[in-house]
Amino acid sequence: MTVFQLSSTEFSLLFAANVAAIMLANWGNARWVGQLGSARLLTLAAYLAWILATILLLGIIFTAPNWLQMGIIMLLMGALGVCSVNADALIIMQFSNETGTASAVIGTLKWSCGALAGPLLALFALPSALPFALLITAALTMILLLNWLQNSKYCALSKKH
Repeated sequence: MTVFQLSSTEFSLLFAANVAAIMLANWGNARWVGQLGSARLLTLAAYLAWILATILLLGIIFTAPNWLQMGIIMLLMGALGVCSVNADALIIMQFSNETGTASAVIGTLKWSCGALAGPLLALFALPSALPFALLITAALTMILLLNWLQNSKYCALSKKH
């Protein structure tokens, strides 16, 4: 609320718009998962999220209008929602005999990452969305780099030799 100087009503409306963006993205995911598969959708959504996070970061650095930054955040939340559900599906498929345990571990990791993000953002308490954009861009860069390394023929840990 304070970063974008919003009233409580405006913040509530933007929060609802973010929820709508996530719902719309998941609706699209449900339509496309049968055709493209969870792995491909996860990859596409992760790259889209990285592009959006990078645009957001540049928009904040070069002081883009608040409405543009908020619109990019809504699209970013939708892409991250698609990443989340497809990653969950792929993990559950790998552990089909232990779905309860797998689901519990997924939930624990998600909550732990969220709990870690709060203090990290508080360390860089700036009156802008710059810490958020830096953190999300760095996290997505690391995820895509690790994914590339895992699939690379040069990685010693890769299954593809």
